[in-house]
Amino acid sequence: MTELRFPADLYSGPAIDAAVKVYAEHARAELEKTADVFIVRLEALGDVNEELLVDELSNYALGATIERRGE
Repeated sequence: MTELRFPADLYSGPAIDAAVKVYAEHARAELEKTADVFIVRLEALGDVNEELLVDELSNYALGATIERRGE
């Protein structure tokens, strides 16, 4: 299991949710929100490479945050 921490002042909560949903068939994820950080605990399913999954989910969350700020 890998824990990802996304600072709330840099990332959009809806973008984090969207990223987790996109990769839901490849990972089990738990979400937690504190006052200053979004926490995603991620565990790859099957033979999915967890390190690659973490990178892809992080990239998706960043891209979705950027798109949402442009709206």
